[in-house]
Amino acid sequence: MAKPDAMARLRSFFSHISLRFHMLVFLLLLQVCSQHAVSRSMVKFLPGFRGPLPFELETGYVAVGDSEEVELFYYFVKSERSPKEDPLLLWLIGGPGCSGWTGVAFEIGPLNLIEEYNGTLPELVLNPHSWTKESSIIFMDSPVGTGFSYARTPAASQSSDLKQVHQLHQFLVKWLIEHPEFVSNAFYVGGHSYTDISVPILVQQISSGMRINDKPVKVWSMIMFVTDSSLFVLFGAFSSSLALQEMKKTACFQGCILGNPDQRTDGNSVIPCAYGLGLVSDELYESLRRTCKGEYVIINRRNSDCWKYVQASYECLSGINFAHVLEPSCAFASPKPQATFDQRRSLYQNPKVFLDPDPSLPPFGCRKKNIGVSLVA
Repeated sequence: MAKPDAMARLRSFFSHISLRFHMLVFLLLLQVCSQHAVSRSMVKFLPGFRGPLPFELETGYVAVGDSEEVELFYYFVKSERSPKEDPLLLWLIGGPGCSGWTGVAFEIGPLNLIEEYNGTLPELVLNPHSWTKESSIIFMDSPVGTGFSYARTPAASQSSDLKQVHQLHQFLVKWLIEHPEFVSNAFYVGGHSYTDISVPILVQQISSGMRINDKPVKVWSMIMFVTDSSLFVLFGAFSSSLALQEMKKTACFQGCILGNPDQRTDGNSVIPCAYGLGLVSDELYESLRRTCKGEYVIINRRNSDCWKYVQASYECLSGINFAHVLEPSCAFASPKPQATFDQRRSLYQNPKVFLDPDPSLPPFGCRKKNIGVSLVA
């Protein structure tokens, strides 16, 4: 019969072997899971930027859809202050169909294009006002067909507002599983313009879990539980709602951000905002309030006084940049926007409208000039 100290050593030996075995299984399954749904890489240099990037930029694909037939591309920039403690933001671009690169280089991201453009490679510089100074941000190429996001089948290339939300929800679950260090961070969903449709629906999906055709959407997920004495790894198919329930134990969803939402309530805020900025006179604003009763978008045709005063207010605002009243009003930067307005904005369906042989740029001093540079460079 073995002595007590020998038995203790034997138990310790097998416990150690078991722990290492479970760790090996976890690493192997993690590799399988990563190859199956997510691919990513770190970007150290960008064309047009001098030297290595002073921030952490990750790009990658996450497979979504019932058969993972859609690959959603993303740009992820870690907070430059404290990634472990700062909020995590999922940022959507309007359009629909505007690339996440718009957010990275033209909006709230860490980069800007310099205005001086001589026909060569545009120069990238740091944005001193980037939101990534204090938050980590995922910039999305969504819906499918936007930017570098693509579909493996013609049927999967078709999208809608609801389908986009379902795919974004799947993306978020898989991305967080792949980046568990951000599960406990305060979390926000944000966007602007057309995303005022998708953001509120996505927020609701995140809060309640997602179902398509009354069935839970399956995602391959892995959950690791660590105790004082051993490591347990579970691998298999979990519903997205279950995965989120696990995440909700530590995740802190704070809310959503909507910038210039393209809805009726936003339209009715234009005149009060213009008055508050001193762009409309006291007399005209009082006449608008008295005759329109706060409704400046859907006006009764018999209310001729309201029509007259609304027209007068917009004459006062002619030449004003609605997005930023302190900047000049510039022409739309996309080449030949009228050629794409009623057509599919897809390189598969209509490639010629993107190949403008004589592109024109907005004048210097216009923020939209940088977008024009990105289209022709």
